[in-house]
Amino acid sequence: TDIYIGLYRDTTDPVGTMHWTDGTSVNYSTWTENNGFTYSEKLWTTLVVDPVSGRDIYKKFNAWFSKDIPTARGFVCKKQSNEVPQQGTSNALNPVCLLGSTPSSHDPTLCYFIVNETNTFENAESLCQAHNAAHLPKINDLFTNVYIGNLARSNGFDNVWIGATDTIISKGETCSNWYWTSGNQLLSFTDWAPSEPSSGDCAMLSVKDGYYWHSQDCNTFLPTICQLPAVYSICDPDWNYFNVTHMCYKTFINPLLAPDSEVFCQARGAHLVSIHSQEENEFVVSISASGITIPSWAIMSIRIGIYHLSIDPAKVWKWTDGTNVNYTNWDVNDYNYVNSGMTEECTPGRKALLGKWQLDRAENFDEYMKAIGIGAFKRTIGNSIKPVIEITVLNDGAWQVAVKSTFKNQEWKFKLGEKTKQKTIDGRTFWITAYFDGDTLVEYQETCPDDQNAIPSTIKRYIKDGELVAECVAGGIVAFRYFKKL
Repeated sequence: TDIYIGLYRDTTDPVGTMHWTDGTSVNYSTWTENNGFTYSEKLWTTLVVDPVSGRDIYKKFNAWFSKDIPTARGFVCKKQSNEVPQQGTSNALNPVCLLGSTPSSHDPTLCYFIVNETNTFENAESLCQAHNAAHLPKINDLFTNVYIGNLARSNGFDNVWIGATDTIISKGETCSNWYWTSGNQLLSFTDWAPSEPSSGDCAMLSVKDGYYWHSQDCNTFLPTICQLPAVYSICDPDWNYFNVTHMCYKTFINPLLAPDSEVFCQARGAHLVSIHSQEENEFVVSISASGITIPSWAIMSIRIGIYHLSIDPAKVWKWTDGTNVNYTNWDVNDYNYVNSGMTEECTPGRKALLGKWQLDRAENFDEYMKAIGIGAFKRTIGNSIKPVIEITVLNDGAWQVAVKSTFKNQEWKFKLGEKTKQKTIDGRTFWITAYFDGDTLVEYQETCPDDQNAIPSTIKRYIKDGELVAECVAGGIVAFRYFKKL
């Protein structure tokens, strides 16, 4: 029995925002895959990231894939900070260092950046002030003194200016006391070397002298470390502030379907993330590492808020937050390249995969078959046959891998980056996603509801020493099969 509930959206709304008729927030939904706010109405997009961060194999990604099928994935929400960040005090929320500066090891309200060129004391202070109103360092405790000394040492400096001087002019008179250039405050903490301060009117920290301070001629040229206060974003707890956009972001690794993830974001005053520059794209990548090491395509990709209506013949891409699409980062195998698998990115190494190949020999293949749950009888057959593999690119841009053997013939058709349901030659059913890592064709076989007992595996195909190598990985077992060109 169907009953109406009070959830609706205006059909003229390009964003498709859902509303309750009583005006309350949409903070819960339970759409089915084929009803309500559905995939059939919108074509969604994912951003592929390294779930662990920093691994070379993923550096070609950080790109977008359209044609996202109805699969639950992690996603990133983005919303306005509660106010434009201001330089604040230590009790403000979430102090953040501006780009190019690094946070103090012990005081989150302070940030530092290095000026590699040497300058006089006055020029060094002016140079600091020219960058976000920074100053030469004010040192109020031993921890800060040690931090600045370590920072100087790590950059190969012997001595650096600090912000103490006895030449500050106030109301036309020169003060004889030592002051900080930041706020013209008297020194409340000092770490002078024995017999210091002496004749100089400006202070430097000596790395070679145990981080003690020495007075120095102000016209001496020394390296510069600048100190500036953190800015404060009024983001909710666990949200990440990006100072380029002054927006708050949060990655949710709990998988939801695309419509549900947009509703989820809206319930938190946000939308699925929109991305408007390479810097922002890299920032979203940096906060999206789930830490999960299972090689799942769903884990490798997070959903972003760009989509187009399925019925739109012009395929105009839009962001769910209504902002302009002024930047894109489509993968070379996707969107603008979907009409042909043989694009300008089809390198000689990729083209070399094409053609017919016959199995010549194998290493550890029996253990691999055990790892994916193949019984003894089928393993005997698998070890005895010499199949022929033919790899081709079809007219619609799809790739095809056809296997012929005395046991069975099988073929797989797929488009790069798209998830398709396939049956393997030994009868297992998987979601299979294929993509290129450099010149290596990677095929990830992911368990699907049709065959919950099937064990995930990865097959990498590449050319080495004129042979086609199939590297098979499952359950910690790695096997190699070597094919000769026919």
